[in-house]
Amino acid sequence: MRNGGIVALVAFCSGLTAAPHAGAQVTVQSSFNVTNSDQLGMSIPRSTNRGFVTSDPGFGFPRIDAVDLASRTIVQGAQTEGGRSATVISPDERLLAKPVWSSASVVFHRTDDVRQRTEVPLPVPGTVYAVQFAPDGRMAYALGFDATGNAWLAAIDTTSLTPGPVLMLPRRVFFQPLFVVSPTAPVALVATLDSSIMIVDLAAFRVAVVVPFGGTPYAATFRSDGRSAWISSFPNTLGLLDSTAGTVVQTLTTGAGPGGVVVDETQGFVIVPCSGDQTIEVWDAASGMRRARIPVPGIAVAKMPLLRDVGLALVTARNPDVVHVVDVSAASPTFGTVIQTVPLPGCTGTCMPSTVVVDADETRGYVLSANRTQVDVLSLPRPPVSIALSPSAFNVSPGSALTFDVAVRNNSTLSRTVDAWFDVLRTNGTPFPGGPVRGPRSVTLSVGAERRGTVQLNVGPGSRRLGPLTLRARVGGYPGAVIDTSTFLFVLGP
Repeated sequence: MRNGGIVALVAFCSGLTAAPHAGAQVTVQSSFNVTNSDQLGMSIPRSTNRGFVTSDPGFGFPRIDAVDLASRTIVQGAQTEGGRSATVISPDERLLAKPVWSSASVVFHRTDDVRQRTEVPLPVPGTVYAVQFAPDGRMAYALGFDATGNAWLAAIDTTSLTPGPVLMLPRRVFFQPLFVVSPTAPVALVATLDSSIMIVDLAAFRVAVVVPFGGTPYAATFRSDGRSAWISSFPNTLGLLDSTAGTVVQTLTTGAGPGGVVVDETQGFVIVPCSGDQTIEVWDAASGMRRARIPVPGIAVAKMPLLRDVGLALVTARNPDVVHVVDVSAASPTFGTVIQTVPLPGCTGTCMPSTVVVDADETRGYVLSANRTQVDVLSLPRPPVSIALSPSAFNVSPGSALTFDVAVRNNSTLSRTVDAWFDVLRTNGTPFPGGPVRGPRSVTLSVGAERRGTVQLNVGPGSRRLGPLTLRARVGGYPGAVIDTSTFLFVLGP
């Protein structure tokens, strides 16, 4: 099966269309309002021009607003269930899931109409505190515990929206526990009250091993292999957990209060905000050496997006309410510094910005806040040439094709000739052998021009089920001089 049984066909449009210059600064472009304050999270699918904002002001009226991102208006809205947790979106972008803290159930909203909702009661007593989707989206997993503190993991079939088996966990877990599922492998991590990590084999639906970790595990991010994850832990630990071996293979001592972990495998960096001492730390994963410790006053973030194309991190801060732009690109002369501070309009220290959510192609950022209904829209800097993918589907049956649009844009002030090429990555993050499934294809772009095309990945009739796989598009100088990358996940086979 050459390149995973996939053959690619691509046709670029012959015409060039004008595109605005991306600029080099982060700016507040516009804003829109949602129904509630206390915005808990936002999902931005690739397949639509909508964003889904979850909010809960604490008065029993939690809500999901579907916002048209072009007109910046609410086009649909629905009341959801309570609980201080955001919705999560399924890999096929079909469903939004939210745990119900008041009972052992999960509510699913359809992304094509958030008013269409189904509550799935689970066959176990207690309360659901977190929910995650399996990598292929066919199952969801709800983590909860009963009145005596016994924890469980319940499976839900997302096609029929019916409950599946329940796994009783051997250790107790935290209130609002750390619970993550690998984006590419059937592995879940659950933190315990006794400072350990339970590694759950989702394929066999069993706890494979319990690994002592130390401290209070807070956040985890999987690496591209889907099997190992960097985990932050209070009060000051960052560790690399190998879920296959069931061991912690590396431990680093960070500043106080490490939060959400960002893994930049291109540079070999692990980046973590430390709210306890108001810093951002950049670590070299291979050597275990801290490359930078960057003072960022006022930070209080759980998640920190990284603009991978340009090597910038966006960090919200309070009093004053701003977004700090931090240079984490080792090749930059301003590496390890705050290069820009963006004030949020109308905020005088009371808005309490919580995080920035960035769209898949890193063109816009959305600032969520705890103390207002307004969401600020950031215009983000772009690389000299960018590539963007827009898939029409995420599941490909044998004998059919995965079709998506591709756009290559010149964001610079010079005419440029670049290569564009596509490959498919296995679940462990490595490409299938045989080279790109298409390309390299040379593209010449005048200043501010964009070229669009359509790609079809045809699947052989006898292909077996694989996935989720990653479709990766790159632009630059083939093979090694990559300027920009765009990806999405898909499942191959019946």
